[in-house]
Amino acid sequence: MDGESLLPLIRGKPFQRKKPIGFKSQKFFAWNCEQYKLYAAQWGQQIELYDLLEDPGEKTDLAAEKPDLL
Repeated sequence: MDGESLLPLIRGKPFQRKKPIGFKSQKFFAWNCEQYKLYAAQWGQQIELYDLLEDPGEKTDLAAEKPDLL
């Protein structure tokens, strides 16, 4: 658990994360906020950027278009 209460979600109310959350699994890592996700297949490799609201399937890497978000 990341320390966020899921009680509003359980009660059927909107849930909004107050701060981004990071994930690491074996070689890959990701950093998620409400709209964007940073992803790298391995530490030190190229970082990809996805807009989770517009592209939930994570098909379009926006890193080159939005370097300021990286």
